Amino acid sequence: MTIPPGVGAANARGHRYVVEAAGLDCTALVEEPVAANAVLGLRDGAIVDVGGGTTGIAVVRTGRSCPPRTRRRAGTISTSSSPARTG
Repeated sequence: MTIPPGVGAANARGHRYVVEAAGLDCTALVEEPVAANAVLGLRDGAIVDVGGGTTGIAVVRTGRSCPPRTRRRAGTISTSSSPARTG
């Protein structure tokens, strides 16, 4: 099962408990960008996981994923070069 990067051990266990309560076996918990690379098979590059309020970034070097970084933006993303506009 995939989990958002950086959720912490307690939240990860919560995800596991929900899956098991639904009658499914949870054999592993994998962070979403790491799981994406398992499918994509990147050797060098980056995976950007844009979710509902968070953006996870995993850098892949020589086929191995570095620890993902997560930025919480509450639905609004801005860059240093151009501020986000709302409305």
